[in-house]
Amino acid sequence: MQFRECAGNQHFANHAYCFMRDHAHFVVEGQSRLSDLSELIRSWKSKTGFEYKREHGEQLWQRSFYDRVLRTEEDLVAAAIYVIENPVRAELVGEARQYPFLGSDTMTVEEILRRGAEIRRWQSPCVRYPTV
Repeated sequence: MQFRECAGNQHFANHAYCFMRDHAHFVVEGQSRLSDLSELIRSWKSKTGFEYKREHGEQLWQRSFYDRVLRTEEDLVAAAIYVIENPVRAELVGEARQYPFLGSDTMTVEEILRRGAEIRRWQSPCVRYPTV
């Protein structure tokens, strides 16, 4: 909920998220010239880190974060698929739908998976038929 609030305050759409035991993934898209990714991450880490330190007496987050610029709709969908399939790759669940700590604020997990399957189908190599 705190990430949603911070994303909204910084004018970001949250297309995919996944909270793992020791890290989190997000696919966000700025919705205005006022969108500031560094401020989004800073404010979210500050809010969650403060509460965590108060309850557990230790630091929650490292200082930096990793980001990547996506250029196309296909890149956004591929990144969303990567994020929601993270628990499957970590062998925590058999399929992404089973993991309770992932989702999207702009589409359903089913829509992400369906769009990913469509992109993969169109990117697969052509089948060659023998000539007669």
